[in-house]
Amino acid sequence: MTSKAYTFDGNIEEISMPELYDGKPFFRKMTHTKVELEICRQLLMIQSSGKPIQHVVHIYDVGANFVDMELLDETYGGKHFDQEEEQEEQEELMEIISIMRQVKNELQLYGILYIDWKIDNIGFSKTDNTHKLFDFDCSGLIDVKTKEWIKKPKMYYSFCKAIAAGKEKPLEIDDYIFETETFTETSN
Repeated sequence: MTSKAYTFDGNIEEISMPELYDGKPFFRKMTHTKVELEICRQLLMIQSSGKPIQHVVHIYDVGANFVDMELLDETYGGKHFDQEEEQEEQEELMEIISIMRQVKNELQLYGILYIDWKIDNIGFSKTDNTHKLFDFDCSGLIDVKTKEWIKKPKMYYSFCKAIAAGKEKPLEIDDYIFETETFTETSN
């Protein structure tokens, strides 16, 4: 398996850098999104504390315009689940939803509101043999005491839909998106 990079122009390319992280290939995301970089720095600190959030991609390093992270298998990219899916896929989906609900609740305890809940943002870690959430560019940060925005997320599809549904408070926006948008269709 080769390391990969998500470039500023939206392409995914193989990169020929040496395998820097425990001899494992990694994923480098190039980004100018300040909130994403800040969240990934916070996740790196949480992981370094010895109590990582189990089902969130492992962050290796955060630079001025990049994040190096665990390379996940993007099993669900572009896949849609619906009521007519086979029983086995429905059971898998229910397990993933349960795992991601726990992730959502734990992230919220740290003031991280993911917002962009969709199946495309969940990969499979062959290292840990589990599903993990990745891609924090549409996320926001709240003050854990006041529950008010410190850094609002981008005004993308799901966020705007929650606002249109009358959701105003950050936690209710994240919860609403998770319960109504997650795993039903790919958001834009």
